[in-house]
Amino acid sequence: MLYDILPVSDLRNKFPEISNICLEKNKPVILTKNGKGSMVLLSISEFDKQQKELDKLRAEVSRLVNVEKRLNAVEEIYGSLLESEISENENNGVTIKHEDFIKQMKERLLNAENNNLQSSL
Repeated sequence: MLYDILPVSDLRNKFPEISNICLEKNKPVILTKNGKGSMVLLSISEFDKQQKELDKLRAEVSRLVNVEKRLNAVEEIYGSLLESEISENENNGVTIKHEDFIKQMKERLLNAENNNLQSSL
């Protein structure tokens, strides 16, 4: 997206033109002061759109943080179980690596989380 870059003095002198850029062309306008970027003007609808997108991204980050916490808890819980299971399976001739077990558990948890997310939509 190309930006219109104008000196801040144009805000007073050319407000209708700047307003037209923001509202009609739906483009942000960068205002400069002494040749350096000072602020950005954009329409309220564009601002609201960006805020909604930001809220969605924050919610997704929060969801992923919770998934990570649960994965860590699962890894901690099943790690001990796995060690005893490995010892038992070694006696039966069957072995499984800790990393493989944890990977399987994470995949199951992520699949369950994705299924929950899709059903809530």
